[in-house]
Amino acid sequence: SIVDNLPDNLTYVKGNWGIIEANGADIREISDLIWEVSNIINGSYVSIWLAVTVNTSEIGNITNVVSVNSKENKTNVTDNETIEVVPIKLNVTKVVQKPVEEENSVFINGSEITFIICISNICDVLVYNATVVDELPEGLVYKGYDVVDQSRIIGFENIDNKTVTLIIDWLDIDEEMYIWITAQA
Repeated sequence: SIVDNLPDNLTYVKGNWGIIEANGADIREISDLIWEVSNIINGSYVSIWLAVTVNTSEIGNITNVVSVNSKENKTNVTDNETIEVVPIKLNVTKVVQKPVEEENSVFINGSEITFIICISNICDVLVYNATVVDELPEGLVYKGYDVVDQSRIIGFENIDNKTVTLIIDWLDIDEEMYIWITAQA
């Protein structure tokens, strides 16, 4: 049997994630984080991939322990892996794109207004799943958005043409990503 003993600061998301290599063995998931393997032959291996998330308030080192036990010869073997969790530091700015012919930000009813949002990764690691929420004030209705690399947007939601949520797949170290949100007055 294989048992993964997740510490409290990791949350189980999904077992059997990715590729399971069984080399002819039978793998049966008993429950979250417990698997039973049968018919594994000498010299072969079984790989089970897990998806977990780090609780957002945790930073520092986290150790995950897995144990394998065989009923035939009472083998109990453990191994562990330690990961370092660092705080994520993002910066955001939002400015209105002023009309070319005007010096100030005066718009008439019915005008389209474009806001430029800049998300900056200011930490020393790659950031995944950065979520940007733009809540438009009363008097503005969402019309659309644009980014330079559309493939990096992995989630989008528009609630009542007022609240726009975008999920950026990843931001590299010191990278800036610009999002243009268009609304109508």
